[in-house]
Amino acid sequence: MFAHARSLLYRPCATSERLAPGVHRVRLSNSFLDVLGFCVEFFLIDELMIDTGHRHQRREVLDLLAGRRLRAIALTHHHEDHNGNAGPLAARHDCPVYLARPELLATEGLDRLPLYRRFFWGRPAPYEPEPMPDELDTGSRTLLALRTPGHSATHTVLFDPDSGLALVGDLFLSERLTPTMPQEQPSVLAASLRSLADLGPRRIANAHGKLINHPEAYLRRKADLLDTAAERVRSLHRSGAKEAEIVARVFPSPSRHDRINAWMSQGDYSYRCFVRGCLRDSQISRSE
Repeated sequence: MFAHARSLLYRPCATSERLAPGVHRVRLSNSFLDVLGFCVEFFLIDELMIDTGHRHQRREVLDLLAGRRLRAIALTHHHEDHNGNAGPLAARHDCPVYLARPELLATEGLDRLPLYRRFFWGRPAPYEPEPMPDELDTGSRTLLALRTPGHSATHTVLFDPDSGLALVGDLFLSERLTPTMPQEQPSVLAASLRSLADLGPRRIANAHGKLINHPEAYLRRKADLLDTAAERVRSLHRSGAKEAEIVARVFPSPSRHDRINAWMSQGDYSYRCFVRGCLRDSQISRSE
């Protein structure tokens, strides 16, 4: 069923753009995702690949990399739109795949991938990641691996201290507060955003099309928004407000795009998950 639907809806495309000497970003898109204003990107720095895209566009990824040598693959995190092609690429290039906390590979929905995630991205091929080192050699430079949990417990930002470029995966998706998935921890995400800001990056690129110059103020402002919203959630909860009321009061005007995402994901990507994540963070803090 999925294959037939994709054949009707997908017009897959992979385009490469040079960001700096030795640094390229590759955008994976198709006609269906274009309508939603969404894309997936991975990056190539010399002989290092950062993220691998999703399984449904494997052919485009493999074709684009034909004749290119990879010494390693580094994953910003283990979600299926980032690790979808890690297995076949690692086998083709006989190279390691690095992931922070590889023991969590089957968590955060990857053990039983929800329907909407299977439709959009597909189930990743099996692979065996190795623990993410603190530094990664690309061939001409050394990247720092900064642990940045919040969106995912395995999340890592790859930072080039010489150029100031940070590849941030899904750490920073938007300037505004967006819906979250069940595993996300808004307060932890805020701390990770500040950790990256403290490094003073001159440019950030996420895995879904956003490129920001001089990002420090953006990172700190988003962290403040997260903390403010989280505190309001906790305050309303302490006053006896129920979940639906908290969602309505903290996020009174969700965008059409947010409502569509919540409907398509059956609530798996929603502001309800944001509220639950804030309350879960609060319980964890009290127990520590």
